[in-house]
Amino acid sequence: MTSALQKHKYIDGIRDLLRLFYGANDLKSAYRKKLESKLEGFIAAGILTDLISKQDLQKVIDEEHMAAFSVERFVLSIRY
Repeated sequence: MTSALQKHKYIDGIRDLLRLFYGANDLKSAYRKKLESKLEGFIAAGILTDLISKQDLQKVIDEEHMAAFSVERFVLSIRY
């Protein structure tokens, strides 16, 4: 499998996890905690294996956050 295809599959996977994570309504549920742990591992694996750069990963996270909440992450942190 080419590295471009691996990166594409990784981005699809991280997008799916982010959608599930952002869609979980109960912020303290065991399900959301499990998703958070899975996301952390998935993110670490992508960075450690040089499959994706931190900048590219941040772009994907920001895009999914915007799609879920219609608010950019940095704006959210400034507001609250």
